[in-house]
Amino acid sequence: FVAAEPTYETLLLDHQHGVTVVTLNRPEQMNAFNPAMTAELADAIARLDDDDAVRVIVVTGAGRAFSAGADMSGGSTPGTGANSDDPEESPPPAAPSLRPWELRTPIIAAINGAAVGMGLTYPLMWDIRVAAEDAKLGFVFTRRGLVPEGNASWLLSRLIGASAAIELLLTGRIFTGREAAEIG
Repeated sequence: FVAAEPTYETLLLDHQHGVTVVTLNRPEQMNAFNPAMTAELADAIARLDDDDAVRVIVVTGAGRAFSAGADMSGGSTPGTGANSDDPEESPPPAAPSLRPWELRTPIIAAINGAAVGMGLTYPLMWDIRVAAEDAKLGFVFTRRGLVPEGNASWLLSRLIGASAAIELLLTGRIFTGREAAEIG
């Protein structure tokens, strides 16, 4: 008996020769993370990590963006199910606890376009990040009056050094995939 793969509302999965491509699939919203996508991505990665036939996971985005970050259009904060407009709304199913440093399967972020905020923080947690030269990247939290989440400050400073990390995190400026490669 083999359990059927779940059907996801916000993700597409393609399995070929040990490689599973997970596509964030909300192109009309530039793949912005809503509570459903946050829960589904955690579930998919946990399931794929448990599957010995999966040798690597590649995450990319449908359409012109990898991810525009958190979807704030409905008042929801991704991962919480909280909605300031509807106190009766029930939260999405709980996502499994996802600690990327505990995964056995490598994850590659294939950043095909815009990746900002939460849409760039997720790839920091993964093993390899490959961005198109003309990708638009940014840690835009400060532009929204927010503190960087997802350990972005800690992770980014270890990847590119404290000075470069602080400059990107505090200015919130947009930079290209080419510049990202130059700074590491």
